[in-house]
Amino acid sequence: MRKGYTYVRLPEPLGDNGLTIDPNRMGGEPCIRGTRIPAHTIAGYYTGTNMDYICQGWGITEAQVRACLDYINAPEQAAGGSR
Repeated sequence: MRKGYTYVRLPEPLGDNGLTIDPNRMGGEPCIRGTRIPAHTIAGYYTGTNMDYICQGWGITEAQVRACLDYINAPEQAAGGSR
């Protein structure tokens, strides 16, 4: 490491699904790319309402909602695996 320089870890995309993990945003929780909206928040809202309501209320697309649901429902997430 060079003296006088600070190195930061850049956001990691979670594939091409529109989610990222950035250690400097929301404590490293998986979020919709370019926002501070965590995937688990959207998944929680989805259980009690419909897709259009979420998209309009949060200003996101249906594809972004589906990416959150897919991420949360992935087998490694259900088993409590690492991100």
